[in-house]
Amino acid sequence: MKKTLLSCALVLLCASASAAPASPESVETLLELINAKQLVDGAHAGMESSIRQGMTAALGNVQPTAEQSRKMEVLSKALVAAIEPEFNWATLKPEFVRLYTETFTQEEIDGISQFYSSPIGASMIAKMPLLQARCIEITQNRMAAAIPKVQAAVAAAMVEMKPAQ
Repeated sequence: MKKTLLSCALVLLCASASAAPASPESVETLLELINAKQLVDGAHAGMESSIRQGMTAALGNVQPTAEQSRKMEVLSKALVAAIEPEFNWATLKPEFVRLYTETFTQEEIDGISQFYSSPIGASMIAKMPLLQARCIEITQNRMAAAIPKVQAAVAAAMVEMKPAQ
């Protein structure tokens, strides 16, 4: 009995170990199906706005002066320009393909593609940008609520780190 169970376990282990890796072509097809490029482009489009919102939140309840607002706009544009070469579809696509091929088997990619080709999967794809935007909004609101606490903790730590005089 033990030999039979061990044999079955070995067969299952070998079968799962020899599962065909996902082909880059099938992953690229899946990424097209789920509109990955549009999701990246959409996230990229909102980046400058998110950066500006983050800077405004960092000010807390203080209304920025016209000069501060101008400097924040210049900084947000500079940050986007610095991030843009690393955060675009041409740069990210090969990384995504590699990640998917390392993570999923061909059978899994085929099943995921089948799901996203279904009416429910297509509905999920269509609703993803809105869901993503709302998740970002929730996260930003939570960060805005946390910033005063973080600032207070940093200020307290800075006071403690000052050398005694």
